[in-house]
Formats: sequence, C-alpha cells, structure tokens
Amino acid sequence: MSFTKIVATVNKKAFVKPVTPLFSASREQARLRALRLYKQWYRECFDTIYKNELPFTTKEVRKVLRQKFEENKNVTDLRQIDAIIFKGELELEESQKGWMQGTHICRYMEMTKAQQPKSKDFLDKFYSGDMS
Repeated sequence: MSFTKIVATVNKKAFVKPVTPLFSASREQARLRALRLYKQWYRECFDTIYKNELPFTTKEVRKVLRQKFEENKNVTDLRQIDAIIFKGELELEESQKGWMQGTHICRYMEMTKAQQPKSKDFLDKFYSGDMS
C-alpha cells in the first residue's frame, strides 16, 4: 500500500464517525428542553422587570422573548440547538441572580425595536433625535 492510500483510508474513517450531541440525544429531547427554557423565561419576565425597575410592560418583554425564540426555530443541527439552549439557560441564571442589569435587558428591547418599521412622521423623528 502506498502512503496516499493509507491517508485516504484514515481520512474516510475520520469523516464517517458521527458527532455526538452536547446534551440532547434526540430532536424531541431538544424540543422539550427549548420549551422548558421558554416557560422559565416567560415566568421570569415579571420578576426581571420588577427587580430592574424597567419602563416596559410584561407584555412587551414577553413579545420580545417570543421573537428571540422564533429567530432560532429553523435550526436543525442538534449541537447548535444545544448550544443556543445552553446560552439561554446561562442568561436566565444571570437574570435570576441579578447579574444581568437593566441596561442589558434594554439592549434586547432596543434591538427588536430597530427591526420594526420606522415611521416617517416629523414628530417621531423629532422624539428619536433624527432630524435628517
């Protein structure tokens, strides 16, 4: 056997081996973990607003929460889903323990407002500080 055939054989075996997921063993298990995370965040919305004295209603924050989850609804790779859920769990813990400040939450709220269509009205431009 020549050296190139051995390398080719080794490379084929290396790429055939399936990658194991981080936490979820199946798509259904990942779906259940995502739903559990959504419910935990949904319950946490009121406490987060109250602790940080935010000028938002619970309905507004929950709307942004739903948008954040819907952004990732088309992800199909289990490892990516697990990584997104893990990040969401970390952010939930930060919010519950008070490590996430009001400015962090306001940043999420502003990102979703930036995605909404802007009004062309003079007063809306004036209030936002955009006089161009």
